[in-house]
Amino acid sequence: MKQPPEQASALHSEPDPSGSGDPQPSDAVVIRHVVGIGASAGGLEALQQLVGQLTPTGAVSYVVAQHLSPNHPSLMVDLLAHATSLPVVEAADGELLAAGVIVVGPPNRDLRVEGDRLRLLDPEPRFAPSPCIDLLFESIAEHWGENGVAVVLSGTGSDGARGLLSVRACGGLTLVQSPETARFDGMPRSAIHLGGADLVLDPAAIGQLLASRVADGGEWLARDVPEEALPLTPILQGLRQVCGIDFSQYKDSTLQRQLRRRMAIRQ
Repeated sequence: MKQPPEQASALHSEPDPSGSGDPQPSDAVVIRHVVGIGASAGGLEALQQLVGQLTPTGAVSYVVAQHLSPNHPSLMVDLLAHATSLPVVEAADGELLAAGVIVVGPPNRDLRVEGDRLRLLDPEPRFAPSPCIDLLFESIAEHWGENGVAVVLSGTGSDGARGLLSVRACGGLTLVQSPETARFDGMPRSAIHLGGADLVLDPAAIGQLLASRVADGGEWLARDVPEEALPLTPILQGLRQVCGIDFSQYKDSTLQRQLRRRMAIRQ
């Protein structure tokens, strides 16, 4: 199991009394999960509905990548700040992730996380908008593993679908806006079609799910799941006889872990 970076962030920092120049944490809150949120056309309304449900509890950092015009200043920080009680700030290169803070990627820069820090990159030449949602999600999968979350909201195209698969493959939680609630359903449908969505919900329900799961410290994949081993042998034998699916080569610990994950996600 991939563990989150140690002492991932703090809400406040103070000068280092040793004179080393490194800030020392004050009232430190160690981040347990990083939530990446990707949106494009029509995504502002969905983002506002989602962040409006978040509460300033738990050890979770939120990073937003929305496709923005490279030629115009963005009002995204101010627009989201009016919809939530959480602080909303624009991302800065090298900045530490902060618990209970929503960070928004700036126009014409790609955004990724490296451990407990944000990195801004000049976008690579491609026929696609920036920030690249796939790049953000893939970095969350790489550095945060099962402690990462990826959310795909309204937008055209397919950005985010590939990155969503990366987060799910690492055991993280993946959420997609229901296409019927999206102003533009291209991105949600692509994510669902590629098979990366754990749950498909409207934006407010996504925000409520995240808020309810961070209230107890963010351990959303360890709640309401029995500790004892699940009786798999007769079930696997039945699957093989009826469906022809053979799980006998999988380790029991792997199957137990995946079943517990699905039980927790599906409640």
